[in-house]
Amino acid sequence: MADDQDPRIVSFVNRAEFDNDRILTEVETYWRSLCDDGEPPLRSQIHPKKIENALEYAFIVEMITSELARIRVAGCHLSELAGTGASGLPLSCLFTMEARTELAGATRQLFSRPSVVRMDLHSRSSLGRPALAGQLLMLPLRSDMGDVTRGLGCLMTTGKVGKHQRRFTIERSTCTPLSKLLETRKKITTRPLPDYLQPKPAMDHLRLVVSND
Repeated sequence: MADDQDPRIVSFVNRAEFDNDRILTEVETYWRSLCDDGEPPLRSQIHPKKIENALEYAFIVEMITSELARIRVAGCHLSELAGTGASGLPLSCLFTMEARTELAGATRQLFSRPSVVRMDLHSRSSLGRPALAGQLLMLPLRSDMGDVTRGLGCLMTTGKVGKHQRRFTIERSTCTPLSKLLETRKKITTRPLPDYLQPKPAMDHLRLVVSND
């Protein structure tokens, strides 16, 4: 077999990762559109129809303590990963014991700063459970009281879930404060136009000059 892959053949893994990125981006873009004056959106502002492509993978969490969140509403994919109905379970049930300390720190950042949390996840293979890669996005939300005690999440995986509950380790995580995100967006919005797009100054009226010399 030739080393060069036929360009007409698209890797299933690459295609799955592309779809995951697209859906995660759609969720974050929708959430950003609802941010107002540097504040996260209200939980009541989230309308399922606006993220219908992600509903299978989306969930809502509620703060129990500063470092622990409970899943309130979950798409069927989370229930598949949990091996049971995910609603009502702590989010930490999807993570290994070793990963839960890092998850607790990220949960604290999600609610307290507040911050956007992104994680690359991995679930190792075992009997009846092939290796599984995952991407987690969590976005802060305010309750109807105005406090940041809710979160909109999306968990995408690549690979077969298998027959039993999955638990993830954290390969990489980032927590980006909302204030930094909005500051970056403001800079982009207020960036001066390039010279060729700058409005042209008004020209003085032409004056006819006659020379009889």
